[in-house]
Amino acid sequence: MDNKVLIIGNGFDLDLGLHTSYSSFVESEYFEKLRHTSELVEQLYANYKEKKWIDIEEELKSFAKRYGRETSKMKKNEEAFDQLADALCLYLESIDYSKIKKESVAARLLVNVIKNGYFQVLDFNYTDLERIISILGIRDKIVCKQVHGRLIDRSIILGFEDNVDVLSSCYYMIKSHNPFYRSCNVRAILDNADEIVFFGHSLGSTDYHYFADFFKLQSGLNGTNDVKKKKIRIFTFDEYSRLKLLEQLREMNERRVNYLYDLNDLQFYKTSDKSDFAEIDKFFAELNQSSRESNNRRLQEIADIVSF
Repeated sequence: MDNKVLIIGNGFDLDLGLHTSYSSFVESEYFEKLRHTSELVEQLYANYKEKKWIDIEEELKSFAKRYGRETSKMKKNEEAFDQLADALCLYLESIDYSKIKKESVAARLLVNVIKNGYFQVLDFNYTDLERIISILGIRDKIVCKQVHGRLIDRSIILGFEDNVDVLSSCYYMIKSHNPFYRSCNVRAILDNADEIVFFGHSLGSTDYHYFADFFKLQSGLNGTNDVKKKKIRIFTFDEYSRLKLLEQLREMNERRVNYLYDLNDLQFYKTSDKSDFAEIDKFFAELNQSSRESNNRRLQEIADIVSF
């Protein structure tokens, strides 16, 4: 299986020990400087204080649905949206990478994935993955697409998905309308992959469009019985997050999660559950065994035997 994909979300950064969550941002001085400057920011902060947690992109979606008709205020809120993205960049740039946990599951996975040699990465984070790779002491390179833009050149893409019903005055919040939005061919990459590993991605509604068709296809809901079996591994934090992921999958594939299991090799790993560590280590060993280096060595051994 030579076509392999690693998909990483915010849980990947968090497992490394990087405080990149939206909640940490809202608690920072960078967000505080925006307080009382706009209705948009005040609404975000009010919702965070109420829930003690926030998904900014979901809250942007709710705000656009609720206040999008107040066109007289939308210009000011559009400016606030740009300021919010700038403040998020400043906050993420202030994070101390030197405190990365090199023994975390995320770090160990990244090392094994890169050594495997057959993976490309679809990175839904803004952080500098190349810097993380360097800190982990990995010399090999990997093909990586940062789906939501990059912090390194301030090209981050903040917002929500296309199919949200909002007025045109709020279109600036739609990800595909962002000037930095580029084709990443996520669907084609998933379709062509033999093995797909998710780490720390919530499969949430703001990224729903990237994965819905894929999981429907892998659940046999494409109108044919021709389903290409794929190896799918999903790393998540705990049992609660595992159940939330299954809830998302259930929404995507018309409540046929059992089909997804039956037609694929699907397994979840919980990074906070010690009872899963043996299975995680087993998976890492499989990555080592199937690495390009190991395969090249086996091919050379066969060639030596043949030539002898």
